[in-house]
Amino acid sequence: MDAFGAIIMNNKAIPTLKHASFNSDFKHRKEVSIKGLSIFRASLKSTEDTDIYPRLAKNFRSDFFSIILILEGYMDIKINFEDMRVTNGSLLISDLTSVKQVAKFSDNLSIVGLSFTTDFVQHIRYSEKIFRVMELFGYKFHHVWRLTKKEEMMFNSLLEGLEQRQLKVNGHSFGMDLLINGFTDLLYELAEVGNKHHRSSDTNLGRKDELVHGFLQLATRHHMAERHLSFYGDKLHVSTKYLSETVKEITQKTAGEVLDTLDFMEAKRLLDETEIDIGTIAFEMNFGSPAFFSKFFKRMGGLSPRDYRNRYENKQAHFT
Repeated sequence: MDAFGAIIMNNKAIPTLKHASFNSDFKHRKEVSIKGLSIFRASLKSTEDTDIYPRLAKNFRSDFFSIILILEGYMDIKINFEDMRVTNGSLLISDLTSVKQVAKFSDNLSIVGLSFTTDFVQHIRYSEKIFRVMELFGYKFHHVWRLTKKEEMMFNSLLEGLEQRQLKVNGHSFGMDLLINGFTDLLYELAEVGNKHHRSSDTNLGRKDELVHGFLQLATRHHMAERHLSFYGDKLHVSTKYLSETVKEITQKTAGEVLDTLDFMEAKRLLDETEIDIGTIAFEMNFGSPAFFSKFFKRMGGLSPRDYRNRYENKQAHFT
C-alpha cells in the first residue's frame, strides 16, 4: 500500500463513518454521487433534519475526506477534542485520522461540500501532486479556514461546476475526464489558498514533510504501546534528535508532545464514552500505574481523570 492509502485509524473503538452511509442518511439535501465521490448542498433547520446526526453527535472518524463550505449559519464542532465554531464564509477541511464530533448547528445552516475516498483518488490515477496535497492535510493545514469573499465565491463556483460535470458524467463522451479535471482543479485551488492557513512558514520542506508524515502515521498506530522516540527514530532511520527537531519545525510541537496529545485524546475518549474504571484505562493504555496515569492526565488537561469524568457526566445530564 502506498503512503496515501496507508493512513491509519488510531483506535478501532472509535466508530468510523462510511462514505456510502454518509451519502444516504441525509433527508434534506441535493446530492449527486458516483462511487467514492459526492458533491452535496444542504439547508438544515435543526438536528432532526438528518438521520445521520446521532452518529455525528458522538466522536467518530470517517473513511473519506470532506471539504465543506458554510454558506449561511454556523456549526459547532470538535476536531481532536478542540471546540470550534465554523461560520458562514468558512471552509471546513475534514481528514480521515482526526476524531470529529458535531455538537450543534444553527437553524439556518446552509452548506455545499465535497466528500471523497482514498479509493477514488487512487482509482483516477492522476498526478502525483494530488497525492502530495492530500497526504499533507493531516498536519500541514488547519481544519477551518476563514475565506475572503473572493475565495468563497471561487470555491462555490468550483463546486457548482463539479456538480454539473458529475450529473453529465454518463452522458458525455469525455464525462469522466471532465469530472476528474474539475476535481483536480478544486484541489489545486485548495492547496493554493491553503498556503495562508499553513501551520509552518516554510512551504517547501520536501523530505522533512515526508518524515513528519511517516512519524504521524507511526504515532497514530503505536502511541499507546511505544512512547520512546527511539522506536520511531529506528523505524524512520533518523536520530531521535533530528526527528524531534523536524517534527517541532513542521507541527510546532515536539515529537514527545505529539505522542502525549494522542494519549490524552484517547484517554478523554475512554473517559467520555465508556464506563471502564480509571485503573483499567491506565492499564489498557500502558501507563505504569493509575497514579501515573492520573498525574499525566492532570498535567495535560488540568483535571484528574475522575474530576474530568464527573464533569462530563454532569454536562451530559444537563442536556438530557
